[in-house]
Amino acid sequence: MASLYQLTAEYQALLDLGDSADPEDQQAFLDTLEGLDFEVGLKADSYAAVISQLKGRTTTIKAEIDRLTSYLKAADTSIDRMEKALYNAMKTMDKTEIRTDLHTFKIVKNGGKAPLTIREDDVPAEYQRTVVTTVPDKTKIREALEAGENLPFAELGERGSHLVIK
Repeated sequence: MASLYQLTAEYQALLDLGDSADPEDQQAFLDTLEGLDFEVGLKADSYAAVISQLKGRTTTIKAEIDRLTSYLKAADTSIDRMEKALYNAMKTMDKTEIRTDLHTFKIVKNGGKAPLTIREDDVPAEYQRTVVTTVPDKTKIREALEAGENLPFAELGERGSHLVIK
């Protein structure tokens, strides 16, 4: 069976034959068109079967992703809870280090800069700066283009199309 690409090329060649004024060419055109439509239909049915199988697989994969995501979330929650319990126990016992044969546990200061809390209403002018940003007004640009204006800095693209299989 020919590929969809080949069938499309044959269909285009057939359309060129259809432009002929010769009655024999016209009859050949109609006969060939019917056969080609049948082949394209078979190929389309094959595509639909594969698409259907792939959609089934994606549904299964998505379900597995959801299952693993919930497992990951539960594991992360357990880790966080256990680390907090160990931290709180060490703080309660006023211990900053515990050594075992397998592990060493320490309570240490976080790295980086110290957290900063600002009461914005109380900040004097010398500790403030003004930031101005300009962004394109997409709504206004779209309206102008749809109204027929020619804007050298923007253009509307064409809407795409898609295949529906029922």
